[in-house]
This record gives sequence, C-alpha cells and structure tokens, in this order.
Amino acid sequence: MGEPVWSLDDFSAVYLARLKSGDAVGLGQLYIESAVLTTTGGPFGSSWVVGRDQIVAMIAEAMAQYTVDNQTEPTAPFEYHGPNQAARNGTFESTLTVKATGERMTMTVSAFEVFGRSDDQGWQYLADHSTVTSITSSPPAEGSA
Repeated sequence: MGEPVWSLDDFSAVYLARLKSGDAVGLGQLYIESAVLTTTGGPFGSSWVVGRDQIVAMIAEAMAQYTVDNQTEPTAPFEYHGPNQAARNGTFESTLTVKATGERMTMTVSAFEVFGRSDDQGWQYLADHSTVTSITSSPPAEGSA
C-alpha cells in the first residue's frame, strides 16, 4: 500500500509508481474516503465514482485491461490555498498497453486535481477529474500479445 505522501512535490512520482506496479489499493489510499474521481473521453469510457471503495474498484477494473507503460507529470504547478489545500489544472501523457491485444495507446489528458492535507494521511485527492483529449494507437510490438 505505501506510506502517506507528505509533500505534493512527491505526489506524482508516488502515484505513478503505484500505478505502474498495479497497486489499486495503494492508489486508493491517495484519495480521501469521500473523494470524487471522474474521467471522460478515454478508452474505458466515461465514469463518475464517489468514495474510496468505488475508486479502487474502478482502478482495479482498468488495470485488469491495461498496463501503464509510462505517464508524464502534469504540466501545471500546484496552486496552494492555505497550508492544507491545493489544486492544479494541467496536461499529461499516458501510454498504455491493452493486455488482450498488445496494442499501445498514447493519450493526452487534461486533468483538474484538488488536494487536501491531513496530519495523519498527508496529501490526498479530494477530487480528480481527467478528460482524454486525444488518443493515438500503434499495433502490438513484434512477438507480443
């Protein structure tokens, strides 16, 4: 699962490490119990889930179908609103492999993220919204799938 994230400067790296390792429960710990996660325009459709259990289930379902090969950090800096709240609105790229076919997809994603910090859980998502703005596909690598 992993330790809490105490610095937002470390958040993206921790998120990506858990994502690439397939740790849906660990990713879920980066969301408060009542967090909201929404996605639109992606290969797995649009979704709106509320609460950590639903977020973990959605992430686990996606991980059953896709492997995350790489993801860049969002381009925007964090905007702090007092010592315990922050947000950022940026763009990142994510490269996935479809487990069933070996097809690779690179997505450009616009994300709006709202974070809160607590003394015992560190920084966590309050709300996480991603819109996939473009997808490019490439055939499976030779010998895959």
